[in-house]
Amino acid sequence: MELPIRGIDEYSISCIIVILPGRYRTFLMLLLLISAMATAQEQAERVFRTDSLRAVSLLNQGIEQFNRQNPDSAIWFFDSSLEIAIHNDYPLIEAENYYYEAKIMDLLSEWKLKLKYYLKSASIFAEYEKTGREAEIYLIIGKDYFESAVYGKAFEYAIMEYDLYPDDQRESLTQAALTAALSAYLGHQYRNSVKWYEISDSISHIACDTTAMIESLYGLVGTYMEVGSVEKSRDYLTELLILQQNTNNYDGVAHVYNSLGLLDFELANYNRAINNYQRAVDYFNLAGTGAVTAYSNIAICYQNRGDSELAEQYFEEALEEAKRTNNLTERARLEHIIAVLKFRIGDLYHADYYCFASIESAKASGNLEILKDGYFTYSEIQESGNDFVKALDYYEKYLTLRDSLLLEQRLEEQESERIRSEMDSYEQQLRLSLADEQMKDLALRNLRIENEKKENDLRLMESEKELERSERVRITQSAALEKEKYTTTLKEREIRDLEQEREIQRLEIIRKENEEKNLLRKNQLLESQARQQELEIEKEQEARKRARTMAISLCVIVILILISFISARNKNRILTAQKVEIEQKNLDIEEKNLAITDSIEYASRIQNAVLPLPGFISEWGVESFIMFRPKDIVSGDFYWGFKNENRLYFAAADCTGHGVPGAFMSMLGIAYLNEIVNTKTIRDAAQILNLLREEVIVSLRQRGVAGETQDGMDMALCIYDTDSNLLHYAGANNPLYLVRDGQLERIGADKMPIGIHITSDKPFTNYEISPRDGDIIYLFSDGYADQFGGEYGKKFKYKAFRELLLSVNSRSMDEQKAIIEEEFDKWMGDIEQVDDVLIIGIKFKFQA
Repeated sequence: MELPIRGIDEYSISCIIVILPGRYRTFLMLLLLISAMATAQEQAERVFRTDSLRAVSLLNQGIEQFNRQNPDSAIWFFDSSLEIAIHNDYPLIEAENYYYEAKIMDLLSEWKLKLKYYLKSASIFAEYEKTGREAEIYLIIGKDYFESAVYGKAFEYAIMEYDLYPDDQRESLTQAALTAALSAYLGHQYRNSVKWYEISDSISHIACDTTAMIESLYGLVGTYMEVGSVEKSRDYLTELLILQQNTNNYDGVAHVYNSLGLLDFELANYNRAINNYQRAVDYFNLAGTGAVTAYSNIAICYQNRGDSELAEQYFEEALEEAKRTNNLTERARLEHIIAVLKFRIGDLYHADYYCFASIESAKASGNLEILKDGYFTYSEIQESGNDFVKALDYYEKYLTLRDSLLLEQRLEEQESERIRSEMDSYEQQLRLSLADEQMKDLALRNLRIENEKKENDLRLMESEKELERSERVRITQSAALEKEKYTTTLKEREIRDLEQEREIQRLEIIRKENEEKNLLRKNQLLESQARQQELEIEKEQEARKRARTMAISLCVIVILILISFISARNKNRILTAQKVEIEQKNLDIEEKNLAITDSIEYASRIQNAVLPLPGFISEWGVESFIMFRPKDIVSGDFYWGFKNENRLYFAAADCTGHGVPGAFMSMLGIAYLNEIVNTKTIRDAAQILNLLREEVIVSLRQRGVAGETQDGMDMALCIYDTDSNLLHYAGANNPLYLVRDGQLERIGADKMPIGIHITSDKPFTNYEISPRDGDIIYLFSDGYADQFGGEYGKKFKYKAFRELLLSVNSRSMDEQKAIIEEEFDKWMGDIEQVDDVLIIGIKFKFQA
């Protein structure tokens, strides 16, 4: 029968130890020590399992309450589980609790706490290489930043998410790359946008993910269009077209043809644009999705070509399509466009009809921008019809809605900027706070581990003491048994007296050893007390030493303060002298600057004296205006004119640089132009540019060698023969715009300057134009189109410049100049003017 170990008392164990032989007693004592240690470890593991199971159970109950939409109950369970996890150092359970508490904060719209808990969770998952969960959290945070228009942070988190995915998770890699690309695009980081769209395109090709390929290619097309790389956009659109055709996606094919038409429209290739838009119409009809946009684009192309009838026809087609598909926004927009077209040709009846219809459609669609434009146009129509009361009423509606929209837009922008700034700064503060918390948590964990080590040492010491007590009991009981055995054997075996005496002596020796041990313990106790007293004495001495040190330090500080005070006073004397010297130098610099400014202003008076009067063309009987705005006091742009019998000469030029260098070039150009027309027999405008180029090259000693300055000028020059009604034009890099019947035509210039160039031996091209009644020509430098400004600080660009000229061509030349200058000031805002600006407008009018 087996004897159960559990439940045996100390006395029984001692008896068993006593009756065993010596070598077995040692073995049994060793077994008991190991058993005690194992029992302690088993008990610790049982506590660990119990606490971890309880923490997981509370976490699961919290998740269940969260799924039932009970956030308050869920928070209680998560907090309880989190408390156990932190106390017992269960980091992954802690991370899961933070993760779900972040989700609850999302439901409660507490974005600060949500971000805090997500970052805490992600930090723990990163430490334990749980990359999948970490990537999931970065995806959620990045999405929040993207929806709040904080595109820079959204881009950062998308890249962090991308870096966590393994190579075989291609779908996740593609989506992360697409998010990074779109965030970079919306944040105007076009180089990063191209890079990440190309990465997503590469991965989607490997994974044969057609949807991702299409999205990547559309992103590349849009980004390259934004930076003005038309050919790159066309290449990707061609690839996209093949992909859409292979998948029989008619709607996708239609959108590609529509985009190709837009590229051709930007290049003013209206015939090819119309062809692509017509293909888009065919595929939109096949897809059954409606071709409103394509019809509208075709109409705009015909309008730019000057074919008003076809433009109106296709606008009507687009309007019918919008009505058929119940697209109220497009319907309102198209009705407004048709109303404007009718109003321009004087058809007030139909203009009134379509404009009022546009207002009603805009109200139904809720598009306040179109409604605002409708109010303005309707006011103009009523004013032309002499209904001034209604005109005033709708103009007041226009002003009210315009101011309301501007205010709303400004408030939204301010709120968005506030949110973006707050989110960015809060995350930085939060990351610093979390780093501090992690350092504190690490210190607490180290302290907890140290305490646990001490507790284990204490348990081991208690086990050793228990064994010592058992040994003492064993010795005592052994002595009693030996004594009893000795008494019994004395009566029975007298022959063993000697052995009994020896046993008594042995026991006496043991007793003396015990007395010696007790004496040794007392001595150790006395030594400990003496050491304690020595420590107290050392502490008092250390305190006195610290007091002396503090006194000495205080004296040193006082001395240093006195030295600093004396040094500061000396420095103040030196600084005062230096200040006087600097002020004197500033006065000298101001005098020199004043002298330089006076010289430049005098140069400006000389340049203005050389330039013709601003109204010189109007004095010749031709309606015109000149907008001339130098960037500095003197200008590198200049205008020039000369009249010889029935021939009128005029030009707009842009010299290399601006300010004083440009002014020298401009005066050189004016002098040579005057000399050429006065001493040479002139056939056409190109001849003047050829002769002027020769003079400039000779004067500047240009030979075309490496390292030589490339000074020169760009110019648009015209000669108008009033008898034959023939206009000669030649251009060096600067084109001429001709506005006729509401359409703008660009007359190209030769791509070479007036100066040394690789094509200096090539003659300039002469163009001949027969002006019609109402024709307007514009000569200009690049200063207006290159001016930075607007909401995003971008260039004005030539497309907007052409649209501005088209919008004002029906007005008088003085009004045109006023509007063009007003638009320039509005666009520039607080930004500095970047270059000289020159625009010459000339209108041809012939009396019947």
